[in-house]
Amino acid sequence: MPLRPLDDAVLPPRTFQQWRLTELIQSINARRFSRMLLSVAGIGFSGALLAENPPESQSPSNATVPVEFIDWVERNAANEQQYRFSNDHCVGQYFPPVSTAQTSDISSAPIEATADRSEVLDGNIYSLTGNVEANQGNQSINADQIRINQATGQADIQGNVTFREPRFRVYGDSGEVNNLNNTAEFNDVNILLYETQIRSDAKRFKRHGDDSIHLNQAVITTCPPGTTPSWSIQAESIDIREENLWGVARNPVFKFKGVPVFYLPFMTFPTSNDRLSGFLFPAVSFSDNGGLDVSLPYYFNLAPNYDLILSPRHINDRGSILESQLRHLSKRFESELNLAFLDDDPGVDNRDTDSLVDAGVIEEGEDNPFINRDRWLIGLYQDGGASAGHNTRWFSSIDFTRVSDQNYFRDLNNTAIEVSSETHLRRNGTLGYRFDNWTTTISATSYQTLVFDIVEPYQELPKINVDGSYQFDNWLLDAQHEFVSFEHSDEFDFRDRNLIIGDRSRIEYDLQWQNQEVWGFFTPGVHLKHLAFELDDANLSDGVETSQDYTTLQGSLDTGLYFEREGSLFGNNYLQTFEPRLFYFYSDFTDQSDLLRITDDNQSVDFDTADLSFDYNQLFRTTRFTGGDRLDDDHRLSVGLTTRFVNDASGQEVFRASIGQIYYFEDRRVFLTSVNEEITPSSEIAGEFSAALSNSFTWNADLIYDEEEQEVGEGRTNFRYTDDHRLINVGFNFRRRADRIDDFGRNVETHTRQSDISMILPVTDNVNIILRNLHDFTFDRELDSFGGLEYNSCCYKARFVWRRWLDSDLAEVIDEEDLDFKRGFFFDIQFKGLGSGQGKFHKLLSEAIPGFSSREQRNN
Repeated sequence: MPLRPLDDAVLPPRTFQQWRLTELIQSINARRFSRMLLSVAGIGFSGALLAENPPESQSPSNATVPVEFIDWVERNAANEQQYRFSNDHCVGQYFPPVSTAQTSDISSAPIEATADRSEVLDGNIYSLTGNVEANQGNQSINADQIRINQATGQADIQGNVTFREPRFRVYGDSGEVNNLNNTAEFNDVNILLYETQIRSDAKRFKRHGDDSIHLNQAVITTCPPGTTPSWSIQAESIDIREENLWGVARNPVFKFKGVPVFYLPFMTFPTSNDRLSGFLFPAVSFSDNGGLDVSLPYYFNLAPNYDLILSPRHINDRGSILESQLRHLSKRFESELNLAFLDDDPGVDNRDTDSLVDAGVIEEGEDNPFINRDRWLIGLYQDGGASAGHNTRWFSSIDFTRVSDQNYFRDLNNTAIEVSSETHLRRNGTLGYRFDNWTTTISATSYQTLVFDIVEPYQELPKINVDGSYQFDNWLLDAQHEFVSFEHSDEFDFRDRNLIIGDRSRIEYDLQWQNQEVWGFFTPGVHLKHLAFELDDANLSDGVETSQDYTTLQGSLDTGLYFEREGSLFGNNYLQTFEPRLFYFYSDFTDQSDLLRITDDNQSVDFDTADLSFDYNQLFRTTRFTGGDRLDDDHRLSVGLTTRFVNDASGQEVFRASIGQIYYFEDRRVFLTSVNEEITPSSEIAGEFSAALSNSFTWNADLIYDEEEQEVGEGRTNFRYTDDHRLINVGFNFRRRADRIDDFGRNVETHTRQSDISMILPVTDNVNIILRNLHDFTFDRELDSFGGLEYNSCCYKARFVWRRWLDSDLAEVIDEEDLDFKRGFFFDIQFKGLGSGQGKFHKLLSEAIPGFSSREQRNN
């Protein structure tokens, strides 16, 4: 992690008198001083390895501390600032001493020095002996003896030599520094890079005039001092250029647990936490969907505003894939381009699918439908203007992904949880402009379907929005105008049903009086909605009107009260609220039956519309549909009750519970596919609950209760516990559905009943267990489960996981309950200080374990 100044650590003030060089010489001639300070303007000790800060006065001297422990702070002895920036998995960390320098400009700073004894030799040679300290700006040197030749600029330094500057600390037995040509040489040195915690022992250290550094016979590691390092790199030589922020090792041998693992002619490593070119850590996995899978990404830091990750990847049973990710930042745009290509995929042999072929469940070839075909991916993502966080009125975005075939992600992205359940890839481009009160947007959207038995969504080519908003005191006027041209890539869907295409225009005006007070709120509103269609007559039945329009006027009233009382619970003072809320909504019935069953196979107009899932928030919406193909008819009153418990001291909401229901005054007659009336006097009861009993514990739940059937129709609950060492998630969701009849006339339950449990728990200070189980109680099987271990220390972090997940490749050709499983082993290791990266294994854990990404940010 980047180190920051430790503002609360202050050195005690110096108490000795400072002298100019001429005054010092006069003093030496007059009398002897047992302890003196030099303030020298003309002799400099500049260079890349002169260190930042003089050691703290309370720190032991270099002579009494083993060299590898200089500047090392044990975690249990760290001050507040140091503890905050230290790593949980390390017993300690190196911290630079606090600087008291008035300036970091070496050229303008004087040299200040102290010594037990000083004398002038031969006129131009000055000798400082015993506990010598010399400081110039934010650079310093400590040694037993320094001899300075003012004429040549040469300084000979002997005994327990320590150089410090903001990034480095160098310790050696002896050395030479020349101020005139800005060079330095030291023997038998120990070097520390504070930012990356890399330390090195070398036979010889040399700093050249261009501030580059050369080490002979060097060994580097990031493991803590006082122990045999878990990993190290032994190199014939190492060159470091500070401006490049990296080091180059020649003929390095990488050792793990003291055992040589591999040799390279050269390798690079970072000397800071900045972005640098180099290999990222490889990703290794093994599964029955291709065998051994190894990728070795290389990061190209091409410029400050763009970079490239090139990932050669080899799957044992499929061949070699080349994957790449190019990122670019400019003053107006943020862009990312992803490419991947596999030449002539030979397919894989799978004993599970082979048995299905032998049993006649699937035909030969359905288990490998894309055998001997090229597999590829193209993805382009771009945000521009305000979408990229810039202070502009215009904005733009591109979200484009296309793959060679429907099974690309399932076959070649084994570590992705989300893509295995995706049904479509969305391709969208948007351009817009914001005025003071208006926003205009034009966009185009199309889709690629990833499964066979589902209708591809309509293309929106184009979609135009012009939306305005005005505030007049408490009055709010919103105006929304939308035009969409709906196209489709096919004339018929996968069931050979006619597809309706055409244009749709929709206008909505909302006027509200917003009255918010401390006692509650009162918001009446009037809403005008207009809907018009221009349909293509290609697939319509004879006599159907291609031009249709509908208008309705709506009214709403949203009001609520706030009641408060003080109380105590479990010894803590709380503020409890009680918040009743009423929402009245009326929308006149507008006959839209001319949109229903207007093709020869009874298809209805439905471009982008569906029924909204019912939950507590649905009580207070002015529509029960997503999309814009229908105008609601409604006459209802929603009643909601909410109570909150708020910690009186911190203001944190500790508990919240909401429950509510809709009461209908008239039956609903507008639907997507039929003209049947919905005759129910009230809706289901919706509940919403959450709790945060501490910073570590959170819980939330949603509940839908069917009062008529007296049963729970839908429910979700999630529990999370997280602290510095533990992460636990427990979730369960349930949704009641109608049973289906199988091919043998048997009832098959289709309710959704699933639990999702994941956790990361410590076994020791450095070892954690990783678990995840997604279980389907309907078919009594695991949908996705894995288990493994994580080891994390100062030196390295390693994870391995064994995973078993439901094989959805054949979901289109066999029943869901007959699907088999895939299995895989995934491994990842990162050596601290040699760079980092977040590859596919990290994505697997982030998608499967909520809170994992936040945990990674805290622990790195």
